[in-house]
Formats: sequence, C-alpha cells, structure tokens
Amino acid sequence: MQESDRLYRGRRREANPGDVSTTFQQETLHLSWRAVEEVDLHLLVPRVAIHNESVGKKDVDLEGLGDVSCFGDWGPWRGARGDETEEEGILDPRGLSLIVGLKLPTGEENDAVGPGVTPPSLLQLGTGTYDPLLGGQYRGRAGDLTVLHRTSVQLSGGAGEAGLKPGDVLQTATGVAYEPFDRVAPSLVIEGLFRDADVLNGDTIDNTGSSFWFVTPAVSIRIVGSLHLEGAARIPIYRNVDRTQLVPGELWTVGLSWYF
Repeated sequence: MQESDRLYRGRRREANPGDVSTTFQQETLHLSWRAVEEVDLHLLVPRVAIHNESVGKKDVDLEGLGDVSCFGDWGPWRGARGDETEEEGILDPRGLSLIVGLKLPTGEENDAVGPGVTPPSLLQLGTGTYDPLLGGQYRGRAGDLTVLHRTSVQLSGGAGEAGLKPGDVLQTATGVAYEPFDRVAPSLVIEGLFRDADVLNGDTIDNTGSSFWFVTPAVSIRIVGSLHLEGAARIPIYRNVDRTQLVPGELWTVGLSWYF
C-alpha cells in the first residue's frame, strides 16, 4: 500500500493547497516455474485499486485487474557446475541471468485522461499496449551473506486507446541479505526508478518524467517448511521531477511465498 500527498517541483517540496492525494493498493500473484536448469518462467497477475482526490474536483476511483506480465529469466551458466561440491561465491557467473518479457494490455484504461499534478500514467489500471521488458540480474552468496542486483527497463509499446503513451521506465536495485538464523533473513536494498515523460495525443506532457531513489529494509521469516512471510518498506530518499508533480510516498508490502 502507498499513500502520496506531497508535491515537488524539481527537488524542492511545494505547498499542496488543493490537498491532492493518491492511495495505491496492489495484490500480485507471482508464479514461477523452472522449465529447465537454465530457464525460469514467471507470471505476474496484479489486482490494482487507485483512489485520487483533490479539493474541488471529483474523486477518481479505479479498481480491477492490472497489466499482466510474463518473462523468462535465463541463466546460461547455471548448469556449468563442474564439481557438485563447489559452493557458491559472491562473484560467481552462475548467479548472472538475463530477463526478457512482455507486459500485456489486460488492465483497463481510464478514458478521462487529463494532465495535472498527478501524472496520468499513474491513474491507469493498464497502459493498453504490449510493453517489452528487458534486463539482467545477479545473485551471489557466501555463507550467510547474499548480494543481489537487478536492472530492467520497460519500453513503451505506443499509445493506448485513450491516446496516452506512458514513458519508458528504468529500474535498478542493489542489496544485501543476511541469514544469521535458520528462519529469519533481513535485507537492505537501494533502488533507483527513472521514468520518461508521458505523451498524450502526440504531445509531451511537461510535468511528467521523474527520478527517484529509495531505500528498502525488509525481512523474510520462514514459517514452516518452504512457506515464508515477507515484509518490506520502500522509503523515498531522493526525488527530482519535471515541473510540479505528486510524488510517491512510502510503499509498504507484505507477502507470502511458497516453494515446491
């Protein structure tokens, strides 16, 4: 869940006389399957609820299926183990993999697209387009310490029926996880999020486009067997936006994972 009620112009916080705010909630079903030793297949199915309000304007409420994503995670060196007794290391090519996927136009578009301090791409359940996903990630482990990195880009597949073409989105994250106990694994991640400007009916929307950095402390608790409870808080530490925009607040997540 994420609540946003702060306006920024560039890197400076501005007054919010209209009390503009957005509440964003999402539940995501994430299914993974190791098809072969080198390839994992993933399917993400989100359900999204958005509430946007401002003094003197009609509230915007959107709820339903978001854009489903499917992607493959290919680690070409996973099978090159040689000695089966060899342990993983912090610098181990077996932990490197490439990501290729596609975001599908399953989420409904909001036809009443209108520029404002809330970027219109954030008031959509879906983009209405097929958006390619490309990236890479790395995981290295030594003893109880795990190092993680992931960089990915979501490319805009064009404009949807409402005429809105959301900007490309680049995400990068680097973190460490430590498992000092059998059941508890805390972690800390630094994440960057960079979004290009949106385009509406062929015209660039000036007050879209942004750069953010977040820090995310998290913890994973093994309940029983392969069932884990996970919680995290993504906290903004740097904001830089074009013109004046509503910026994201803290994002709180809770999840269950089951490996079988």
